Amino acid sequence: MRWFGSMLPLSEDEAFPVLGALQTTGTTRIASSDIAPFAEEWRRLRSSGWMRPWIKTDGRDWEHARVMSVIGALAERCRVTEGATLEFVGE
Repeated sequence: MRWFGSMLPLSEDEAFPVLGALQTTGTTRIASSDIAPFAEEWRRLRSSGWMRPWIKTDGRDWEHARVMSVIGALAERCRVTEGATLEFVGE
């Protein structure tokens, strides 16, 4: 998804330190110790107006909502699974 990076908070946003550290052009692994903070930040992002007006999804808002939902579900599953990690592979 070419617009995934525009869904994320800026790296300078102190309210989202884990999400702000995701690299959209490289690979980022969220360690098991960071899963709970990641899941919390993802919940806050999703519930705080994550439909950013500058995101260009070509009218496929359902796809955007699906990505938010799936990543949130994965984060929750990893949060309750000992030693689980999440890995994001950028473009």
